[in-house]
Amino acid sequence: MKKHVPFLLSALTLFAAAMTSCEKDNTDEPVEYAIAVTAGQGGSGEARSDGRAVTKAQEGAPITLAAISDDGYTFSRWIVESGSVELSDETAGLATFTMPAENISVRAEFVESELNIFNKITDPGFLYYCKEIGNFDTNHDGILSLEEAQRVTEINVNELYKLLGSRIGSMAGIEYFTSLTLLTCYGNSITELDVSHNTQLTYLHVGTNLLTKLDVTKNTKLTELYVSRNAITEIDLSKCPDLVKFQFDQCSELTTVDFSHNPGLTEVSGYQCPKITSLDFSNNPALVHLNCFDCKLTSLDFSHCKALETVNCFTNELTSIDVTQCKALTSLACQNNRLTSLDVSNNTALIDLMCYANRMTELDASTMGSPDDYSLGCGVQTSDGTTPQTLTLTLRDEQKPHWQYFMVPYEEMNANVELAAAPQTSLKASPTRCSKPTASSSTRITTAFSRRRKLRRPTRSSSPTWASPPSKDWIIFRGSPGWCATTTSSRRSVRPIIRCSSNWSATTTSSRS
Repeated sequence: MKKHVPFLLSALTLFAAAMTSCEKDNTDEPVEYAIAVTAGQGGSGEARSDGRAVTKAQEGAPITLAAISDDGYTFSRWIVESGSVELSDETAGLATFTMPAENISVRAEFVESELNIFNKITDPGFLYYCKEIGNFDTNHDGILSLEEAQRVTEINVNELYKLLGSRIGSMAGIEYFTSLTLLTCYGNSITELDVSHNTQLTYLHVGTNLLTKLDVTKNTKLTELYVSRNAITEIDLSKCPDLVKFQFDQCSELTTVDFSHNPGLTEVSGYQCPKITSLDFSNNPALVHLNCFDCKLTSLDFSHCKALETVNCFTNELTSIDVTQCKALTSLACQNNRLTSLDVSNNTALIDLMCYANRMTELDASTMGSPDDYSLGCGVQTSDGTTPQTLTLTLRDEQKPHWQYFMVPYEEMNANVELAAAPQTSLKASPTRCSKPTASSSTRITTAFSRRRKLRRPTRSSSPTWASPPSKDWIIFRGSPGWCATTTSSRRSVRPIIRCSSNWSATTTSSRS
């Protein structure tokens, strides 16, 4: 046995050496990484090493990318889709790089050798606009080049059918106008619109079309967006942080809108949207004007909207509305809802309040603005939507003459209202009789009532001319300039009213009837 020991030791030594050699050979074997080359329309591409096409290479190997164009196309550029690669020249048909220690993917892009964007516009109306109205072919060679298209900043094809007799159905080709800041195509028959390439847009108006969707997530510079009267079911505004005005009136299929990413919104209009049940303005402190009537809203909270001035939210299903923090509020129309109470005690700038046809039993309007320059409709209250009930109205004494003469006659807004006394200051208006007023350059005539939906703030016109002064007695109210009575005794007529620039105002006694 001892004589075989040297032989065994020698065999083990040789086996260990062989194994070490194998492990060394495996460790030194070169590692190759994949190279994927793709191409867009108009050509192909490949990777080369040592003059032959390759799909993988070792780290450090010199690689050449070669682009092969089809007839009628020209190479545009290389795009590195994955991997840490620095190309020698991404716009060259032959570009080189050094292979990294990772897999890479690149794509070759091509363009038509003589691109004529006119050939990309399929709608005859849009084509006519680009050729004859926009005059985008600036060198008049019959070709709209990419360079010419990129100089265009505004396109307006609103209601072009009035000129051409037919509506635009497609805006294909709009993707080449990449410098557009304004696009308005209101009043057409457009079913699809891709504005993902128009990233410079700040104003977009697509109202009154046939759109079922609209993607504005690439339009991050938008400040004004109008999508009214379309069939869109959703709209994502999360990528439009600078949005100031948004309009979605009569979008009958729209179910919700998220304004949480648009803190700069000042104007929102979305009326007659029957599937809208809620709107959240908790992140919109700059909101000034809101239209959301004829929807299905059940509540509105404006506690974060301290800049709010006008709200039209009538004909919803509102059971609560909070305007206590809206001290700048001047006009609130919330009639035809289900409100059981309304607090306007902090709204001292309020001059137009329409809250009739709700379910309230009392209203304190004594803090409203000017005592003789306000519009108030608060009657026609019911307990359950059908059974009439009386509303007790609290006013200051100096507000009551205006209420009696100008608000009470309109029974469609102020039926079943009783006045309650309020702690009072001195009455500023003390009536005395005098002769008929004479028209002067300082006198202005205006209309106090519009029967459309609510009383409106009067608008002034030029100085009146009198064919003959009315032969009636007049009442003069001493105090601050204000609205006084009328030249007709009809309660339901639209009444011209005289307002004097001095501290005197006049009215006929017939307005009491």
